Amino acid sequence: MNSHDRRKWIRRRRRQLVAAGYPHVEVRNWEDLSKLKPSATHRLEIDVEGCNGWIHALDKAAWNALHGMEYLSTHAFYRSTWRETERKLLARGFNATINPGPEFDE
Repeated sequence: MNSHDRRKWIRRRRRQLVAAGYPHVEVRNWEDLSKLKPSATHRLEIDVEGCNGWIHALDKAAWNALHGMEYLSTHAFYRSTWRETERKLLARGFNATINPGPEFDE
């Protein structure tokens, strides 16, 4: 998938999530991320002090297909990796935009 296709996918996914009743949320840090409500298929387990977390699947089919969990590392908000974090969240039903502050500059 090239960058143009990724941007189209992100716009399409955001429209789907808004239509399904998930409001758009801007996330600036781990504390904001920990406040996100569960999506229809996943929930977040965030360690704010440890600056990491997990995405857990709620249904058995997703649990088996994806091994149920995905790790969000301490690098999730770094300028070089925040887009990948945002795509992971969107793919799992969280309508969030990552907007890292200057404290996450590498």
